[in-house]
Amino acid sequence: VDGRDFSLDGREYIVQVIRDTSPKLVVKKAAQTAFTISFLVRSFHWITQRQWHHLYLLPLKQGAIPFVQKRLDPMISGSEYLSSQFSSVDNRLHKQTVDAISLLIRGVNIESEMQETPTDVIVFDEYDRMATDFLEDAKHRTDGSLVKRLTYLSTPTVPGHGLDADDEWWASDMHKWFVQCPHCDRFQTFIFEENVKIGADKYDCAF
Repeated sequence: VDGRDFSLDGREYIVQVIRDTSPKLVVKKAAQTAFTISFLVRSFHWITQRQWHHLYLLPLKQGAIPFVQKRLDPMISGSEYLSSQFSSVDNRLHKQTVDAISLLIRGVNIESEMQETPTDVIVFDEYDRMATDFLEDAKHRTDGSLVKRLTYLSTPTVPGHGLDADDEWWASDMHKWFVQCPHCDRFQTFIFEENVKIGADKYDCAF
């Protein structure tokens, strides 16, 4: 990734999440925490090793091409193995391996983007920012698959919306990442209101 070996050093909070193979995965995340790049790595692994077709969804079609150019294409071109695997079809929004396993990148704001795209795995990236009009149709793209894996990634926006809905995060096992306080050694989740003081140059313990 970016010319370097992929590593989760310093991002250990991703390890359990990326290894989870549950049929439905709901991930509340902060911005710039490497979840998108990590799930792209997982996607490439599942496509090339498990031969599972992938549909990677973004809020807007207009953002799909820049996403591919900045994220996907450098990962493929920077890896001799991926370059050899994705030599069959390699256009902006459709990647296909030599074994005819597809990675489709689509925006959910256009209904036609969801049509005739059967797949095994769907990743909803920035789910909270997606228009809800065609989301149900998108979820049915795995109906014909024996695999059926759905992953929802998003920075939360408002309570009760998107990932915070009753049938998403609140219906999951709600795993959280705990960090150890260097002062009292107690483990705690990192919460802005409890751990951050505006104007201070250090974090506060919640206890």
